[in-house]
Amino acid sequence: MSEILLDYNRIHVTTWGYLSSLLLIGLFFKFNRFWSIRNLDLMVLILLAPGLLLVQVGHQNKSRLTPRILEVSASDSLSSDQDLATGRNRENQSTNPASAELTDNASVPTANSTTEIINSEAESADQTAQQKLVQDARRIQRAGYFWLFVTGSLLLIRLLVDPQMIRRPLLEPNLTSGGMVFIGCSLFMFLIANVMSSNPTTSQSKPGAPGNPMLQEVTEFTNLPADTLPSGVPLAAPNRQLTQSVAVLAQLAIMLGIICVGHWHFHNLKMGLGPAVIYLLLPSASITPGQLAHVVPAALLVWAIVWYRYPLVSGALVGIAIGTIYYPLFLLPLWLSYYWRKGWKRFLSGVLVASSAMALVSGWLTSGERPFVEMLQQMYGIMRPRMEGLSGIWDLGWDPIYRLPVLFTFAALSITFAVWPAQKNFGTLLNCSATIMLATQFWHGNNGGIYLEWYLPLVLLTMFRPNLEDRLAAAVVAGPWLPGWPEKKTARPEASP
Repeated sequence: MSEILLDYNRIHVTTWGYLSSLLLIGLFFKFNRFWSIRNLDLMVLILLAPGLLLVQVGHQNKSRLTPRILEVSASDSLSSDQDLATGRNRENQSTNPASAELTDNASVPTANSTTEIINSEAESADQTAQQKLVQDARRIQRAGYFWLFVTGSLLLIRLLVDPQMIRRPLLEPNLTSGGMVFIGCSLFMFLIANVMSSNPTTSQSKPGAPGNPMLQEVTEFTNLPADTLPSGVPLAAPNRQLTQSVAVLAQLAIMLGIICVGHWHFHNLKMGLGPAVIYLLLPSASITPGQLAHVVPAALLVWAIVWYRYPLVSGALVGIAIGTIYYPLFLLPLWLSYYWRKGWKRFLSGVLVASSAMALVSGWLTSGERPFVEMLQQMYGIMRPRMEGLSGIWDLGWDPIYRLPVLFTFAALSITFAVWPAQKNFGTLLNCSATIMLATQFWHGNNGGIYLEWYLPLVLLTMFRPNLEDRLAAAVVAGPWLPGWPEKKTARPEASP
């Protein structure tokens, strides 16, 4: 009975890509308004799936082939040592006539020598075939990263144009709220099953990569068998359960945060349920459901949006996010500009306190591994742009030197958001935050392009948002420092007689 009811096998990622695309069209495509912006948004989101699938398939193929190539390389080195020893014996025999006669008598071909020749030829042919398969896997990965690069460019253009869209008609999903809740809960149960059935291993990221070293040490989730993962060590049972639990809680936080934004700030529950269901339907939730470096920063940024009326809370959440992946540092000019008329001191205080606390905790937990200053440099990305040891598109054919102009353009974009648009509302804060987190993928040196969770929740909320021009900081930011604190009452001037 347990094999019938409890034997769960993950749906293949390609199959899930087809099913999720069809469900997205059926639930959210506006068939009565074919040329609406909602339909264009859905098509761009669906186009993310092929690139992510190509990267995943290429990674799986290379992971399966790498151990065999290492074994073949080891056998080649052993055979070369044997050939070197044989050459030395022949030199000795040339100087000793008696030994030369014995060697001539023993040089008659035998069945064993013939077998060794056949085996060496077979091993050489197998090594050539394995190297060809690795090249094919790299080619598949390169195509996937390039696809994500192009699709990300289309999505970036869409986000840059979004502030100019003044008319934003209410386009609700094609299903009732009860149906959306049922589908969302069902998809979340499948997501939990995918996380629990995955194999967490130590991270395969490059040494010295920017970001919190604590987060980089835990999370590579895959559906491959553990014995086919050469560069990752399976985690112990307690660490595995802790990692899986944190991943599930982070995914739950993302879902609830999206729903809360729709219910509290958009004043429409379906506008929160819709993006949450789309997030669960996209292949990123199936391929990378439990990678902490993907989901933890996303959950923090979503809840920073939820609590945007309280700058101290939002600043603390952004500060913790900076302490995990450091890329939200580039959000500071935008958020400080939004709170400039009211709340920027509270926001900056929250960022500094939370980020400093993260640095102290990370330094304490990793005190025996590296100096504290070196840990801080890695944690906050205080280093020169790396040209070596990269992965992703910058290691699969693109010269890393071209990262520099992309990085400078990104920095200019981040600074520009401090002054443009001149009058920022909650809609522009949401849209520009999604733009910055999406733009980081273009110069991210470690598998840049696959961290869809960093920007997808914010992008989905931007696509579903109503007109929010009246949500200026001076009008909506709460007076107290924390929720629940009494607001200071300012003395009113006495009326003149």
